[in-house]
Amino acid sequence: MRSFRHAKAEITRQVADFITGLNYEDLGSDLVQRAKLSILDGLAVAVAGSVRPGSGIVRDYASGFSSSGPQGTVIGSKLKIPPRFAALCNGTSMHADDWDDVYHAADDRHLGFHSTAAVLPAILASAETSRISGRELLVAYLAGIEVGCKIFDATDPSHVLEGLHSLGTCGPIGAAAGVAKICGLSREQVLTSLGIAASHSGGLRENFGTHMKSYHAGRAAECGLLSVELCQRGLTAAANILEAKRGFFRALGGTGSLDRFDGRLGNPWSIVDRGFNLKPWPSGGLSHAAITKMLELVEQADLQAGSVKEIRIETSQSVYNTLLQHSPESALEARFSLEFCVAAPVVAGTLDASHFSDEFVRRPDVRQMMGKVRYNTFSQEKAREIDASLTTALIDVELTTGETIWTRADYGKGSPQLPQTFDDIAAKMETAAGLAGRPPASCRPVIEIVGDLERLDDVRSLMERLKW
Repeated sequence: MRSFRHAKAEITRQVADFITGLNYEDLGSDLVQRAKLSILDGLAVAVAGSVRPGSGIVRDYASGFSSSGPQGTVIGSKLKIPPRFAALCNGTSMHADDWDDVYHAADDRHLGFHSTAAVLPAILASAETSRISGRELLVAYLAGIEVGCKIFDATDPSHVLEGLHSLGTCGPIGAAAGVAKICGLSREQVLTSLGIAASHSGGLRENFGTHMKSYHAGRAAECGLLSVELCQRGLTAAANILEAKRGFFRALGGTGSLDRFDGRLGNPWSIVDRGFNLKPWPSGGLSHAAITKMLELVEQADLQAGSVKEIRIETSQSVYNTLLQHSPESALEARFSLEFCVAAPVVAGTLDASHFSDEFVRRPDVRQMMGKVRYNTFSQEKAREIDASLTTALIDVELTTGETIWTRADYGKGSPQLPQTFDDIAAKMETAAGLAGRPPASCRPVIEIVGDLERLDDVRSLMERLKW
């Protein structure tokens, strides 16, 4: 497999050619429908996340920046601020509950990439500065997420394993790609914008379970937009930033896979080929296979807290390291705790967004059930033997009667293997409106506009319906 350590291909120029050459006519109907599904999902989770404390802190900070120039909408508020700060706020809200879609890595790789939370807020903020149609928005969104996902696929996995967050490393580049398309940049301007965006890469996984994880999304969106704006003002940057000896791929491990990138942009499209996971629950995507199976067991075996003696669960070490909150004390931490995610359905008999609250996490019966969960990992050798997916969980439930129920979970609800429909995401939007203190019916215009996005004349009419 070819490594970026010896790459001679003009990888950054491939990205620029892809962005500048992409047109709506190049998109198939399936691609457009998948894009609309993820856009609606992104707006839904931004609405729900807008009322979270971390989002409020960022919004309060950003509200201090005023300008007589272009203004962007902060979703879930009446606030209009400079576009870069609107992108910051909306990206933070979009990832605040970890309810946004995720592009999982290939099974031989590690973790995933939240492309929509980085790209969508940036292009929406940019679109508000001019009359951009729904078709143009779709093209920019697909360009941005494709660039971000392919770059994520090609990076050396060690950069994630050693602590960097892919949303913070790959996100600014994907966001810049989308904004560059919105703004109609030339090939050379795109190269410069990518060079600026790559220098904004960062974000540490140790911050999972704190406000900083969602801030990584907001910062990625802001930096993508800022990179294009600075390029337009004449700021310079390296034109070969991805493949250069001291560039992006080398800095993030140096042995990323050139084969996963070279000639692969849109061939095949990431959102179609491996697909995005659209989350039913606001928790780390690597928990969703286990949640799906536990809910099945609760229903089929009538599991109740009093009937369970112990729950033994095994996942890969990578999943264990990502779902790193093994004794959560808050809703933020619970989103990254597999112990909570398998215990909560047994206590509640179900699981939805309302259970990810500080009050529920701290309930004595929930904490008692979490104490019954024994979480271990299987080796890479065992993963190969059992043909494990990235999210495989082996679950063994021991009942107080002495009976044992063993099961295996490979994919979660919302994954490409168990997909959600547009109606499912529309219902999620209505739920999000309720969580934000709005009548569910208030979001129907947004659902209708996104469902017919390719016929929308001006994206600003969509953003107007997200101001409350």
